[in-house]
Amino acid sequence: MFYVYDYRNKKYELCPASSRSVFIKGYEGFVFFVHRPLISDDGIFGTERWTLSEVTTGGAIVYSEDTKHDAISIASEYLRNKPLSKLRNIIEEHVKKHGISPYFSNATSKENN
Repeated sequence: MFYVYDYRNKKYELCPASSRSVFIKGYEGFVFFVHRPLISDDGIFGTERWTLSEVTTGGAIVYSEDTKHDAISIASEYLRNKPLSKLRNIIEEHVKKHGISPYFSNATSKENN
């Protein structure tokens, strides 16, 4: 289960079950996932479009594309022009400011059971 960061309400929201992990060539050290976009202040997710986010921060790389394939393709193209160090810095700054995604505390607790 993945989480997105809701910048409006300054908290993480659990994604619907339709979210899936995604591999992006050249970014093997990162984990991305495709999911329906968060569309309201009440933690409501849309049903028609797709967003691709990074798992550590829950931050969107691309938002509200027509298909999963479009979200993955557009994010891949966007990331191709970004150095790995820049993405790492963005992630580090987000974690310092907002904390790490609950995905990691949940994954750790499952491993210990």
